[in-house]
Parts: sequence; structure tokens; C-alpha cells
Amino acid sequence: MFLLNMVRNPDSTFVPLLFGVLGGWGLGVSGPTCYAALADRFPGRHYGSIRGVMILFVSLGAAVGSWVGGWLHDLTGGYESAFIVVQALLLSAAVLFVVATRRSAEVVW
Repeated sequence: MFLLNMVRNPDSTFVPLLFGVLGGWGLGVSGPTCYAALADRFPGRHYGSIRGVMILFVSLGAAVGSWVGGWLHDLTGGYESAFIVVQALLLSAAVLFVVATRRSAEVVW
């Protein structure tokens, strides 16, 4: 997202191509890495429930994200606000994952 936000020249091809390569690589490794990290952080009998809730929210984000991105584009005339919202949500998710991990480590063990 950061790379696409940097594109100011519509004739530029390097940054969108770099985004495509890095984005494809990121999508390829995110699934296995995410589930492995989830299993490492939340081992035990509640793993399936936690994974199910995570999949639910990922699916909701996928369902609503395109609509919200289009709405923000119509509202502001560009995609910059949508990129900022996505980056803020990703940062929030990372922080919540760390906080939940610390809490679960204290409660379970």
C-alpha cells in the first residue's frame, strides 16, 4: 500500500510492478505464516475457535473493504484516504495481536 501511495506519475511503471511482485509474494506467504503464528501464540484447545473468529473478521473485511474503498474514493476523489485507512487497520490488528498474545500467555500458563 505504501508503494502505491507513492505513485504520483501515471506513466510510472516501476513502482506498480514492484507492488505487484511484493504484493504477490506477501499474499503467498501470509496465509501459512499467519496460521503458524496463531498456533504458536495460542496453542491448545481454543486454537480452532480463535482461528474461526480470525477468518470471520478477515472475510468481513474482504466483503466490506472494496465497498468502503470505493465510497472513500467517491468522497475524496482519490485512493489516498482508503490507503491510510487500510494502513491504520493493519497497524491496529498488529497491536491487538501482540496485546492478546501477552494476555493469553498470562492467563493460560
